[in-house]
Amino acid sequence: MSEARELITKSLFGRLRNQDNEQVVDIAAGVSRALKHTSPKAAMKAPEPPSPRLGAALRTIERALYAIDEIRETLEEACEITLQASELEDEVGRALLAERYDELRLSIDPVVAAAGAADGDLVSANARPVDLGLAGAVRFTIGAHRLDIGSRGLDLPPPRQAFEEMDEVLMVLDRLDRALQKVDRAAEQYCRDATFLHARAALAPGSVVD
Repeated sequence: MSEARELITKSLFGRLRNQDNEQVVDIAAGVSRALKHTSPKAAMKAPEPPSPRLGAALRTIERALYAIDEIRETLEEACEITLQASELEDEVGRALLAERYDELRLSIDPVVAAAGAADGDLVSANARPVDLGLAGAVRFTIGAHRLDIGSRGLDLPPPRQAFEEMDEVLMVLDRLDRALQKVDRAAEQYCRDATFLHARAALAPGSVVD
């Protein structure tokens, strides 16, 4: 294995092995429960519903987190397939793996598009930050992270050479590694934002003023 392939492979295996997606799902589910007030315990703690503006922001984060969870699963599968191609000498076999990688790549954009709605979009090609006015003239901005497959998003290229050349396989592995890093950064931010906004609403209902 070449030095470049070894470095990329180690990076990807480490990222796939160490990432824990449970926090993303737990936070998203928690936001959903808070919005719907399905838990009697949660209802006792927050008798007042969130302001319309805060509710919209939390729904936007919730959709983004669920999309991120699905996107990461897709990226993980794409990594496994491309890693297989990096170890395969048969060009026909690599071409079949390239086709499957491309199917996975193309499945990401519908996921990010579905995460957008009239009350906010944080992850698609049309993503925009969500700006909230908090009590005391404090502004809070939920940053947007484009996670579409375009060059300004995850930047995942099609397999134009059908993985015929190993250079293309290594390039795709590198892009997948970077895509995983970007998805993880977005997940971390949205988990923090959701936790902060939910806590603020619980402690001081009405603290979001616009």
